Amino acid sequence: LSYVLANQTDEAMSFIDQMNFPGKTPAYYYARAAVWLKKGLTKDANQYSVNAHKYYTDGQCNYFVGVLREMGLNVSVL
Repeated sequence: LSYVLANQTDEAMSFIDQMNFPGKTPAYYYARAAVWLKKGLTKDANQYSVNAHKYYTDGQCNYFVGVLREMGLNVSVL
């Protein structure tokens, strides 16, 4: 998220590509969503949120949605 806030989306994607997938949390999905939101690709970001909700609990997803919102990145919750 630090890379995203610094507009270093290529670095962010490189870091995300090293994450375990699938993970125990939806971090991977919301990290990707953050990059897409920063690039102005809201539709793509929202699709990552939709996909995260298929595999993780609402509580897990809502945590990450909240973090993104605190950063000024609004992703659809469903």
